[in-house]
Amino acid sequence: MSSRLRVFISSTMNDLGDARRAVSARLSSLNLEPVNAENMHPDGSASWDVIRAEIEASHLFVLLSGDSYGWIPPTGPGGGEGRSVTHMEALYAKTIGLPILPFFKKIPYGSSNTTVEAIARDSFRREVGDWEAGRFRQEFEWIDELERKVGDALLDLFHRSVLKEMAEKRLTGIRTLTGASGRKFDRMPIPTGFVGLDPVLLAGAGISVSAGLPTANVMIELFGARLSLGIDGDRILARHRFADVASAVERRFGRAELERTVVQAFDMVQGVAPTLGHLAAVSSFRHIVTTNYDDLFERASVARGVPYTVRSSNGEVRGDGEQLTIFQVDGSVGSPSH
Repeated sequence: MSSRLRVFISSTMNDLGDARRAVSARLSSLNLEPVNAENMHPDGSASWDVIRAEIEASHLFVLLSGDSYGWIPPTGPGGGEGRSVTHMEALYAKTIGLPILPFFKKIPYGSSNTTVEAIARDSFRREVGDWEAGRFRQEFEWIDELERKVGDALLDLFHRSVLKEMAEKRLTGIRTLTGASGRKFDRMPIPTGFVGLDPVLLAGAGISVSAGLPTANVMIELFGARLSLGIDGDRILARHRFADVASAVERRFGRAELERTVVQAFDMVQGVAPTLGHLAAVSSFRHIVTTNYDDLFERASVARGVPYTVRSSNGEVRGDGEQLTIFQVDGSVGSPSH
């Protein structure tokens, strides 16, 4: 199972459906896991129980407020309290200490703001503003503006910053979402004649994506932010090679700053662990060649008790195990200077 950082998206449905989809897509582009009602599957539990469990299992809470205050349940959980479901979700997130990032759609002032729903909506917004002391609250008019602002805020999680520190405080008690549980992992079944007698695994970044590590898009956006490019990773990569952007950061800020940006990005808030793929790979192959910058194959070897040796392109050698040799083509986060 994925160990990506989970972000709960809370909003009214009827007026912010497109905004929810845009934010969800932006989260996915950053290799974060969007959690919203559209993707919740019925499991026999009461609706509020399902929502509450998903909030508890999240690391961050993104609140979108538009024209509507939202549906107020007349009965059941919250019934009779006069609060909308969105309000209930935000209150519960605050109660359990989940960091809340509010994004409020700009509302034109006028007679429409004197309705009962508008008064409730504005009161809710003021309440949220008091919770966060205005630190992260932002306003938006258009969906593309919202998408950009949410992306900018969440890129903050790949740095040592206030938002990252807030999320780290939430880790206690969150369920582990990794493949490093007590399950038994068997060797990969390799068909006879499909490979030679001593196959070599060529592993790219895809095997580590589900562990929650930053993708090339995330890294290129971090570099782009340092260079004040102001566009997302997809568009930067469409115009420039990854190595060229990294070189530009190094030329402007120095090698140490480039290394610091990379190392901080790999120090994920939720922590990462070897996936099922890593655990099976170290038990199935004697040689693994990887361009990955992470150390998940090494950690998988330790977890499985596989003696291993790591060889890097710069000549560095770590370990003296003979059962597995890991060739790191581009070095690793443990030796950023190389």
